[in-house]
Amino acid sequence: MFRAAEFSANSDENQTLSSWESMPVESLGALNWGSDSQGQAWSAVSLRRRAQQFDEGGEFLRSFKVRCLRHLPEVKNLLIPQKFSLEGVIETAPAHRLSEKSVLQMGMIFDWSVCATLAPSDLASTDAYSAAMFGTDGEAGWIGIYTPSGKPIDDSSLLPLLLSLDLRWNFLTVAQLAKTKRWLRKIISSGDGHFEKLPRSSKIHINNHQTWRLALRATAAKILRDEAELIKTKELLLKHVPANFAAPENWHPRVDCPEQAKAYGGIDFQTRDALHYHVFNLFAYAQILTFVPEVLNREALSAIHGAFDFLKPYFLKEKQHIEFLCTTVKFDRLRAEAGVGNFKNQPWLPERARNVLRLGRLSFPEIRDWTTSVVDQKYQSWIQFVVFLKAD
Repeated sequence: MFRAAEFSANSDENQTLSSWESMPVESLGALNWGSDSQGQAWSAVSLRRRAQQFDEGGEFLRSFKVRCLRHLPEVKNLLIPQKFSLEGVIETAPAHRLSEKSVLQMGMIFDWSVCATLAPSDLASTDAYSAAMFGTDGEAGWIGIYTPSGKPIDDSSLLPLLLSLDLRWNFLTVAQLAKTKRWLRKIISSGDGHFEKLPRSSKIHINNHQTWRLALRATAAKILRDEAELIKTKELLLKHVPANFAAPENWHPRVDCPEQAKAYGGIDFQTRDALHYHVFNLFAYAQILTFVPEVLNREALSAIHGAFDFLKPYFLKEKQHIEFLCTTVKFDRLRAEAGVGNFKNQPWLPERARNVLRLGRLSFPEIRDWTTSVVDQKYQSWIQFVVFLKAD
């Protein structure tokens, strides 16, 4: 069920702003947003000062105001679902398409969180963000309507909202903060519960579903400042990474799939015979690397680095891969038959790795020499924002 969140220009300004002037100069949020030119963790104050500079960086930050103003009327037309219909639902299904529309709106909600943080006098963006996330005039927002399902492919779409909550954490009201904490803990507990119900033999325990579950878990735990959950997430990740990437002892190349015979590539590449899923899996790791790197150790970093290197010859068009030729998953074939473009037996397109490589550059300087073509502004605003903050 989808409902439209209502917006009121008469929101309580003092409650929404949450005493900006008395806020201490502290980090922008709990996540790793990078450091300013002085080597200090970005704060709302240092970010605001940076936006006042008349250079390319200041202009970039000020551009958010234009986006925020452009999107303000949309706060009355938000599509907020009680659940998503993405995981295991074919892309041509009406429910899937409606869910995608809802996901697309998250970009402007993230923009409102940036504008509200950059300019405490921007009450329009502050109120729009509050209405979108917490509701107004008796109508609920995202945190009151969407219930985390524990299905990682569905809940992974929430990332822009999680990032926005971290940016606004120090400015939430007591009531908003309490709701946010309960919602983030639900993301953790529902993910745990979902995987506990799966048969131990299921490959979902070691494929991209598990990677995304742990990416969500790490992000939510970090925003909550919950050290115990972060430690548990790290333990889970350090078991998952080798299972996800390393070839099992009894692995033998499939003679009917020459490309797979050359390299294992990871469980997702093996089962789906598709770089599409290798990239999708790697994107979850890239988000962990970007925002919660402390949950990975040297061995895990080495394995993830190897997964980026696996992409290199395909991205540079030194090699070509025909997607899904030897997939073992029936759902892939159903999508191809339905005409879903990314799942046809066609050559993989290098531009489909742009997002993951753009984030990967932040953590692995070694890949920068062969990924210069991804350096531009053609990205979702949250990717542009973190790349700017981390100065790549």
